[in-house]
Amino acid sequence: LGAAAVGIWWVTGKEPKTAGDSSNVHAPDLGKQETEANNLSATVIAKNYRDARAAVEARDFTKASDEFVKLRDNPSVQEPTRSWAGVEAVLANFLKGDPSEASSRAKETVEHIRSVPEGSARLDDVLLHVLDRVRGLPPIVAKDPEMKGEDASHVIAWMLAGLKNWEQGMKSEAMRCFTAVASAKISADDSWLGIYQNLAGDYLADGLLLSGAVFDEFPESAAGCETAVEELEKIVSSLKTQGRAKFNVRAWQLDLAKHAKVLSAPKDRSATAVNPMPPIADLMAKLAELAAGCRFADAVALIKALPADPVGATRESLLKVAEASKVFLSDLEDDLRKQPMSGDFLLKSGEVTHAISLSPEGAILLSSADGKSLPAEWGDFSADALIGLHRTFVANPKSESERVRRHESAISFDWLAGNRDRALTAASVLSQSSPEFKQHWETISRGLPK
Repeated sequence: LGAAAVGIWWVTGKEPKTAGDSSNVHAPDLGKQETEANNLSATVIAKNYRDARAAVEARDFTKASDEFVKLRDNPSVQEPTRSWAGVEAVLANFLKGDPSEASSRAKETVEHIRSVPEGSARLDDVLLHVLDRVRGLPPIVAKDPEMKGEDASHVIAWMLAGLKNWEQGMKSEAMRCFTAVASAKISADDSWLGIYQNLAGDYLADGLLLSGAVFDEFPESAAGCETAVEELEKIVSSLKTQGRAKFNVRAWQLDLAKHAKVLSAPKDRSATAVNPMPPIADLMAKLAELAAGCRFADAVALIKALPADPVGATRESLLKVAEASKVFLSDLEDDLRKQPMSGDFLLKSGEVTHAISLSPEGAILLSSADGKSLPAEWGDFSADALIGLHRTFVANPKSESERVRRHESAISFDWLAGNRDRALTAASVLSQSSPEFKQHWETISRGLPK
């Protein structure tokens, strides 16, 4: 009995009810054998929860997620422990860098929490509020009034918000949330939160690494780009977190390598030349030229170099579309890395390839009708072919938020590099089913040239 009581206290942070508690006066009498079985079950549950938390502390987030899900789905586990296990399963998937799986777990946990009968022990509403929002596109801003507090529910809500923002590339908002977690003054009863405070510290450390001068702008020489790539390699080895941080560094290394090639080739140097303030027609013509070759890194550099907003557009909206187009191609590469795609895909040359794959080194490979494998670049494909490839891969998305995110990047790509009318039609259709996308796209479209 003592072991069971201590175990339940460790898991829930609350004093467990004893056999003599008045809340149990209506419970049926249990025989000795059944009582021992229940005590044994409580001891096992407490051990399983300790093991799950130990896996988090050991950074084995896959194991932690699996253990927390088992606890959440185990009807023998009392509330609010079951709901807490669901919340920590969401955290574990974010921590291992899998926001899609985290979104799925969040949906399951929200459904579970809402199924808990009225009058039963339930989690604080702030957690339900944040779990609902981690599945959407808008960031959870640090000034959200519902996020004020330093108890366990609020600290974990801050952690969820920080991880959601971080994985969506909103580093500034994420850092504010992680700072709130790391600096929270927790009580002795909530000492287990120290695990997540340490993890928040890891994200803060990686955030500082990703804020270095090497990320500010492209060097002016190919040698400078190569030096920056080497410096970034050292940063990769110093990262403490999984997921987005490494992706950001690798993406910037790739952009630097491509920029070095542009600087090394005299015929391409004009691609990044920028007038002090080009007319909007000239700017859009240059962006269209870069987009046609899927050179979105150069498009981003071109927009960032503008001294002010061009007449009829804003740099912020143009930049978001260009960056989303880069993400569109990165997503396709991730898809092909997992699963080569067969079908008829039109090239700009008029030829048709019958299969697309990705080599272990990340090079695009095409298969002809006679089975030969040929290297290619994204710029070799028509925009229609890439949109078609995108539609095939997102036919069965892991989650609704992932579906919306993927379609948003495809719409940006199509607007910049493909069929603008088709992109606007797709944006209108998606706005009808996703209020979050509608709000986000309206903000972007206001700054795009008509």
